[in-house]
Amino acid sequence: MTDLQTIKATIKFYLDHQMRYPRLFFGMLLTHPFAILFLRFLPALIIADILHRLSTQDFTKGDLWGSFGSNLLLVIGLEALGGIILWRIVIYFNWKLEGLVIRDINRQVFAHLIKLSASFHANHFGGSLVSQTSKLANSYTRFTDVTVFQLIGLIWALVFTSILLARKAPIFVLSLIVFAIVYIACAVLVTRKVRKLNANEAE
Repeated sequence: MTDLQTIKATIKFYLDHQMRYPRLFFGMLLTHPFAILFLRFLPALIIADILHRLSTQDFTKGDLWGSFGSNLLLVIGLEALGGIILWRIVIYFNWKLEGLVIRDINRQVFAHLIKLSASFHANHFGGSLVSQTSKLANSYTRFTDVTVFQLIGLIWALVFTSILLARKAPIFVLSLIVFAIVYIACAVLVTRKVRKLNANEAE
């Protein structure tokens, strides 16, 4: 099995287990972008507007609360909604899904091993089988955490940044997208040898 085939088979194996719990899986995917938007982007836009009004003196002197009170309350509300409520929901969905999937993976592997012949178990160390099973299940946790909290988070950040700045700074947005594509391509090429060695070790 080639490196790419191994990656596809592993991802499919994990996704098949995740899709057994569609409410948790899609609930996590749907709430994630809103958590990022409300926590990182909308408050920053409001603060930027406040700073712009301060720099242009577009406010009532001596009445800062009257000028900016609603904006500050909106920032606090968005931070609370995104960081305290929505982000906690994303984490709950993720943790709940990971626990159920890891349980199912362990059960599936145990059911598979228990059906194998006595000669197979006689020729393989029990501790090695347990170690490989643990690696398979624990790798799902790392795979999901990296995908949800890093990869998908970066993708949504790039999308929101492009949408918000497309009119005001189109050249910057285009440069950002090109840089992201080039960076991903370079990362894939640079890590190809490492991934091949990891695949050989796994074999």
